[in-house]
Amino acid sequence: MSNYTDLEHEKALENTLYWQSGTIKTPVQGYEFGRYQERLKDYKEAACWYLYASDNGYIPASYSYVICVMKQLGISDQNEDIHQLLPVMFDYYQEKKETPEDYYRLGMLYKMGWGINQDKNEALTNFKIAAKQNYGDASYEIALCFINGIENSDKDYDMTRQYLRKAYDEHCEDAIFKDFAIFRGDFNEYEYQREIKEAYSFKLGQLIRVAELRQSKESIQNVIQMYQNGYPGDTGAKRQEFIRKADKYIKQISSHYDIK
Repeated sequence: MSNYTDLEHEKALENTLYWQSGTIKTPVQGYEFGRYQERLKDYKEAACWYLYASDNGYIPASYSYVICVMKQLGISDQNEDIHQLLPVMFDYYQEKKETPEDYYRLGMLYKMGWGINQDKNEALTNFKIAAKQNYGDASYEIALCFINGIENSDKDYDMTRQYLRKAYDEHCEDAIFKDFAIFRGDFNEYEYQREIKEAYSFKLGQLIRVAELRQSKESIQNVIQMYQNGYPGDTGAKRQEFIRKADKYIKQISSHYDIK
């Protein structure tokens, strides 16, 4: 886990230099630019580029756009007419199955019942194929299966954490946060104290950047939530001091968006 933040910084810099030097001329490029924006936590910009590429017939972008709609990432509501995309997406990934990401996405379609009847066993089968090829999001999904019980078995806390650690090593950011959330013990006993602090600071910095660059209700709320969660390991007055840093964003969102 210790290499994650350094590698993410390096990747972000490399991608930024690449996109600063190029122009977007094709749906595939639009999709890749959307992925870049999503990694920077600029979900609104990402969703716009996914929609552009999807409207121009690029099915992987349709998948990413559907995820944005369903999770309300960069999109304020779920009234988008996306249902006609679901069977097309399923047929595409059911036939393609070339990369670990293809298997992961097919697994997600089975898990959610998008374009096909929901089938958790088929979902797990595809997640396992992708996870064997070190695809972090698939390892994360397997961890969630262990949280809820897997293949008619009881919940398995140890296997959950094992797959979360694997997922984080494979660059799934959510894994370290989920691992910390389910950790049973005092913070001083947590095996990855430095890693969770670095991941938290890295994510908070990204969200603050987006809130300042493209001010919106969603982007400001994301920063508020991060502050109100408290910094990992902080207690007492130190924790409250960190949480109070959300106050200026709360005032900002209340004055601009009439939210109390």
